[in-house]
Amino acid sequence: MVNANHPPILVTGAPRSGTTFLGKMLSLHSSVAYIDEPFNLETGIKGIDRHLAYITKKQTETEQYYAELLQSLLQGKSAFKQSDLRSPTDSVIRQTARQLFVSRENLGYKLNARNPLKSRRLLKDPMACFASEYLHRELGAKTVVILRHPASTIASYKRLGWHFDLNDLLSQPELMKDHLEPILGRVNIKKLNPVQEWAYFWLAIHAVLDTFLKCNAAMLKIRHEDLSLKPLHHLHWLYEKLELPFTSKVKQKIIDHTNIENPAAAPDNAPHVLKRHSASVINQWRKILTPEEIAQIKEIVSPFSQRWYTDREW
Repeated sequence: MVNANHPPILVTGAPRSGTTFLGKMLSLHSSVAYIDEPFNLETGIKGIDRHLAYITKKQTETEQYYAELLQSLLQGKSAFKQSDLRSPTDSVIRQTARQLFVSRENLGYKLNARNPLKSRRLLKDPMACFASEYLHRELGAKTVVILRHPASTIASYKRLGWHFDLNDLLSQPELMKDHLEPILGRVNIKKLNPVQEWAYFWLAIHAVLDTFLKCNAAMLKIRHEDLSLKPLHHLHWLYEKLELPFTSKVKQKIIDHTNIENPAAAPDNAPHVLKRHSASVINQWRKILTPEEIAQIKEIVSPFSQRWYTDREW
């Protein structure tokens, strides 16, 4: 299923942790095929049946079901769903394109699968965070986990008005038993305000990722803040670890995406703006969250956030 000489790459982390930027920067070389969020329930490949699926090597029905999906995905045989998130259009050309190609993700995936120059598959998917250990161990995926300050992550949720339902985690018995019962087992999610719910969501994901990283020394991790401050340095390191060609063209593209001439803040409703002044992105959350919200977040996430972020970074 997987060519040992060209193992797939997985870039994951919590939603809004910088997976899109990191995935795009790691797929700048022409040999890398970028696959955008195949585990996304709304826009991913056909067959994905839940948000944030937890997959383990336990010979469960879930594991067997997803093993077949992943094999088809890496062989270029999958198909992406037609997204309900797209805005409607009256354009005949766009309507025809949607009928023929389904989505940009599907078109890009199909073209890359047929391109003999694309020797590496890079899966960028925060929705695969609970499947990352399985992908790393069973599929040999070179895995990169990106971590982002909880306040910064949650400020992004607030800016975009995004909602995450903790029931998506509570409804997975294996995930709760293996990892999340001590964190979410006694939480009455009906009484949580949005900031508290986001904080528990961040905590749950990072508690699991922390366990995966401790048990799998070959899984790579990087903080969003460190990447933002020294993008060229850290991306060069990752290119070497992932055995990707770090050419002069790749280097220049990274500089173009992160230099000081780029804007610091993204437009209010824009989820992804890749060309940013990366260093100035780090503290944007201080302009979005109130002191009370920051205090609520810190109280909930501190059992794990202190492993990666000091009090000075709050």
